[in-house]
Amino acid sequence: MTAWMPLPANLHLPDRCHRLTLPAEARLDPAALPAEGDLLVVELQPEAAPAPLQLASGRLTTLYPGDRVLALTGRHFSSLGQRCAVARRGESLHLLGRDGLVGAEARGGGLTAVRLLGRVCDGQGQPLRLPELAASTGRAPATVLGVVSAARGARAGTTLMQLLRGLAQLGLDSAVARPLGLIDGGERWALIEAGAREVVDAADVGCLDGEHDSGDCLRGRAQRQLAALAASGAPIGLLRLAGGLGLPALRRLLLEPGAAALSQGLVVCASDALCAVEAVRQLRAVGHPVLAVSGAITRSPLARREAEAELDLPVLAASELAAPSTLSILLGDLPEWRSPPQRLAA
Repeated sequence: MTAWMPLPANLHLPDRCHRLTLPAEARLDPAALPAEGDLLVVELQPEAAPAPLQLASGRLTTLYPGDRVLALTGRHFSSLGQRCAVARRGESLHLLGRDGLVGAEARGGGLTAVRLLGRVCDGQGQPLRLPELAASTGRAPATVLGVVSAARGARAGTTLMQLLRGLAQLGLDSAVARPLGLIDGGERWALIEAGAREVVDAADVGCLDGEHDSGDCLRGRAQRQLAALAASGAPIGLLRLAGGLGLPALRRLLLEPGAAALSQGLVVCASDALCAVEAVRQLRAVGHPVLAVSGAITRSPLARREAEAELDLPVLAASELAAPSTLSILLGDLPEWRSPPQRLAA
């Protein structure tokens, strides 16, 4: 018979669990073997150094040895080199970064040693999981745009923020989905402050890691995320396509037949002209409509001119994408747009 335990008092709730409301009868199963996507309670080991944690409230707090945290476990791989497997009892466990992820065989920066106290269950003994937006099966927003990194360091995140700002200044609601990888608490709040009505990532459709998944599986998850954005009421969905086209999972998501149906247009972020030209070529080869080039390339007037000479596309700084007059021209022929189409000079 399971020896149930009450949830610890003063349990820290991380930003990763900001959609979760723990029922009053929630309890801890200390004997259960964790599975992918389970919510666990872990405690910082005595030898652990103080560690940051982004709380669901948006506040950044500091954890100390003995503090207890609600955490999510699963396979996870990030383009920055963080990696972990499903947390198992008896193995060396770590919190990754400040977002409330915990795993075994963990590698990368920002690791904090913890011990597993148990799996969180409801009053009937069923494991509690994050609300899976996989239940969202409706249609995507009327307009879906993607901001894609041609390679790491292209400043696609900055470009996305400015695009959000531009849409907000035009009075248009938009929301953000990240089909691959996770959006940490700091970035989620920054996106909301920039104008996003909703922000979802891979964990919100029950997947921490798409490293080994097929392109069809990844696109199916992206469509469920887009349905969740539409359910929030946002007429425009923005896809955060990070990591660079050298990332195998992103190539499977974007560069296979049928991938062009994901969006009505992409903004390609690159750091140099050669990278921009090659990324546009590969994306167009499978039918993606590319609207513009942006990102770190615009820091160099020479690189910008080189890209403009090779492409029939505007090369726009992130600040230019935030200008309503530029967006009116760039997006003029998209379904939710209200202005007559015009053309930006390349």
